[in-house]
Amino acid sequence: MEIRNYKAADGVAMLERQPGGLKGYPDAEKWCKEAEQDGLAFTVVYEGKMVLCAGIVREREGVGLAWALYPTDVGNYHIDPRIAKDRLRGLMVEHNFRRVQATVRADFPAGAGYLRYLGFKREGRMEQNEPDGTDSFLYAIVRDKCLRCGKCCHFFFYGKEGITTRTSTKCPNLTKDNLCSVYNHRPDWCMSARQMAELRLLPEGCGYRR
Repeated sequence: MEIRNYKAADGVAMLERQPGGLKGYPDAEKWCKEAEQDGLAFTVVYEGKMVLCAGIVREREGVGLAWALYPTDVGNYHIDPRIAKDRLRGLMVEHNFRRVQATVRADFPAGAGYLRYLGFKREGRMEQNEPDGTDSFLYAIVRDKCLRCGKCCHFFFYGKEGITTRTSTKCPNLTKDNLCSVYNHRPDWCMSARQMAELRLLPEGCGYRR
């Protein structure tokens, strides 16, 4: 499996594989180019075939709109859903988004479930929001707490003598999901978010910096 930077041609190719092709997306090429220029998207290739294009469109300062393109047979591929989850969190931190939102059709429960898996919370119903008049649900991630990006556990540790030490490798207790495997029994040298905030060591974009 390959994860690469998104290109406009990837988006166009993905839309061509949708029912009806590009006819149902009159501004497809323009939109795909803008998504590439933003530099906030990625493409997943599985066994030589594109299976996902996803990213964030910056709507205004600190606020973005999450999007994804995938083939109708995406369920036939074994794509670890953590790929999109981790990359989304990384984009939020790297580009300082305080809020990322997304909409999903009210008659598409699987899509709503996937958004919840990614950490989105439902905020309300948007009546007749879809092109065919179907309602949508509005979901959003608001950066007011830990995004579980794991960056604070990749570099900084708290020394036994109270001296802050920077390391070049991540904490061995950090899981693949960027969670602490010994959270309730952390060693004495492990700094809390509050301690890191006081020492101004939290990474840029961290929710606790607020």
